[in-house]
Order: sequence, then C-alpha cells, then structure tokens
Amino acid sequence: MPKWYEPSSDNIIGIPLDEHTPKWLCSSPPPDRQLRDLARIAKDGLPNDNRDYSPLIDHFTDYNKDPELAKILSGKRIAFVGPAPSLSGQKTGSKIDSYDLVIRINTAYDMPEYLWEDYGARTDLLVSCLNIPKVAGLSDNLKFVESLKYLIQANLSMWDIHTITQIVETWPVPFHNVCDGYIFKIDAQVGTVCNTGLIGAITLLNYDIQELYITGFNFFDMGENLGAPYNDAHLKQSLKYDPVEFEDNKLSSKTLRFDIHNQEEQIYYFGKILEYHNSVVTLDPYLQDNFNMWTSGALKDKSRKEVQSIFKLDRLLRKKFNLTVASNTKAGENK
Repeated sequence: MPKWYEPSSDNIIGIPLDEHTPKWLCSSPPPDRQLRDLARIAKDGLPNDNRDYSPLIDHFTDYNKDPELAKILSGKRIAFVGPAPSLSGQKTGSKIDSYDLVIRINTAYDMPEYLWEDYGARTDLLVSCLNIPKVAGLSDNLKFVESLKYLIQANLSMWDIHTITQIVETWPVPFHNVCDGYIFKIDAQVGTVCNTGLIGAITLLNYDIQELYITGFNFFDMGENLGAPYNDAHLKQSLKYDPVEFEDNKLSSKTLRFDIHNQEEQIYYFGKILEYHNSVVTLDPYLQDNFNMWTSGALKDKSRKEVQSIFKLDRLLRKKFNLTVASNTKAGENK
C-alpha cells in the first residue's frame, strides 16, 4: 500500500515522516483533500473560467532548490528575524546586523531607525506569505522590494496562480515560490497550516548554510496570545492593510487565524527541527528559554502525545511557579 507522502521522499529536511499523518487541527480542508480538488481543477478547470489551471500541483513533492538562491545562501551565517515583541529592549540589533544575511518575515518596509537597536537595520531577503494584504503593502513600497536580494514566497499559491503570482513576477526582485506540493507535505506532517516563519525556516534549512540564527519568533506567546503579537511598526502595517479585530486590547484569535494555524502543533515540530538541526540552528534568549526541553534533550525519543503533555505541564509550571520542566530552575535562566 502506498505511503501517504508518496511519490515524495520519507522525510522533511532529514526529519523522518510519521507513518500516519497526525490529526488535522485546522478549519481548512486537510492537504490530501485539497490535492484531490486541485487535480480535478487542473484537469477540468473551473466553471465560467477559461484560464489555464494545468500548473496546479496534485501530489506531495520534495523541495526543489532554486539554483540562484542557493548561490546567495551557500555557506552563510543567517539571521532569520521575526516581528515578535520579545525582542523589544533586548538590544540585539548589532548582533542581527553582524550576520552575513538578514532575512525578515512578512514585512513591507525598511526597518525604522527607532527599532534598529533591538531588531537591526538590514533586510537582505524577505520571506513572505504574499497574501493580498502583503502584496498590497509591498506594491506601495517597490523601492523596498527593489533593495532585496531575493523574495521567497513561503505560502500556498494555488488559488492566486493567475493574480498575485503574476503581479509579483513584475517586481524588480528575484522571486522564488516554494512549491505547493512541498508546503502541503509539511502541513500534513505538522497537522495544521503552518505559519510563514516555520515554512521559511524549513525552506532555508534545505540549503547548505553555516548557521540559522532564529530570533523575533514567539509562536504568539507560545500559543497563548497574551499580548501584542508584533512590534509596533509591524502592527501598524497590519492595521493599514489587514482587516483586524481587537479583543482585550490585543489582536483577536480570529484575526490571527488560530482556527487555521494551530500553534501547539507547530511548536512541537519546531522542537523536532531543533533536535535534528542543532548544529546549524541557534536561538535568541526567548526561544532558548521556551524550548529548553528540546535543547536539553529532555524530550528525546518521546512520542508526540508525551511531548505535548509535558509541554502543557511546563506552561503550567511557568505560570504558577516560574519554573520549567527541563531545568528545575526559574524560567528565563538558561544553563
């Protein structure tokens, strides 16, 4: 009987695939169903639509490296920077800018000077979901787009194949679209539609890089959505281009689409990445603290169910006693 991931290989960046995909925790249809729908559309098209849908992917695939992107990334030390407020006040901007390449996520602007001290000034490459609001923001700032060495789309492009993709291909920047078949494979293994940052990290780890320093990520307060999800510059961009809702002075779970992007499943898989790529991936203090169970080896050889149970206990200990499961010390104290 064929494996669920065939005809692709049995791993993602060297991490073995599960024999069976986990429970699908997402309001969008599961990847296998979407692939069946895409196969039908590629063959028959859509009613009252004469456009060509034959390029749509209908199966899981492995990652196809972009040769030009490979030249830029090869052997480089990379700072992969998200917009989480966990960097505020950390004064890590000079460290970020010291890397060979600085790659940011879902932004559409040069970093404002008042954030340089914490977030760094440079943006060499951009990883973006390129949904309609992100494309609108970038279209309004083509000078920023032109300054980039590369633009990487780390999101499903299937429904925008005749709209957004064609717009982006007119922009003055080299463009790499991560294949939908590969993103579907990642989502199926993780168990939810992944954040742009997680897809971006996996994409970059397909290349021969020296280091991937991941910073400015917090998985929306480790899935708890406790406060502002972004620094204020990124939040202003969201308010300008995205329809948003506030709830208790923070972006609502509906706005952040937690119904689509289950954070707990992504946190688990990010931990797997740390297990398999600890010689390349380095973390900022926030991530070191919150993923110490993985980096300390406390979760080695544990099942997904066991890991997630331990993780819930760890979150409870942090809230109630400021302790962690892995270190028996106060949260925030890295050994």
